[in-house]
Amino acid sequence: MTEFEFTLRFAVSGDPSARAALMCWHECQNSHTARIKARDKYLCEAASNLRGNNPCNWTLAGKLAAAVKRFESCLWRRLKVGIDINLGPCDQALHAAFLTGIKIPKTQRHLYTIIR
Repeated sequence: MTEFEFTLRFAVSGDPSARAALMCWHECQNSHTARIKARDKYLCEAASNLRGNNPCNWTLAGKLAAAVKRFESCLWRRLKVGIDINLGPCDQALHAAFLTGIKIPKTQRHLYTIIR
């Protein structure tokens, strides 16, 4: 199953983040730069959901790096094979970022450059 087929099937389920990711894929399928911008937007959205007690951006990038690693190792694999999982707001944003098809940065340093 391709990422597009998966996204389409997931979007039919009624999840708003999947519909947004599907629209992004459709609008940006020929534009690598637009897909990177969409990925960065979703990563910033995930970071805003992790903000908590207003940590500095460097600390927030560390939290986001941990969330990305957890999402990729646990949830992303399950979602790719079609297992239905209830996602929180941060995980929904990370899911949309992964659906862009652009490589997701995993280090605190690279994520810091995106969210600052």
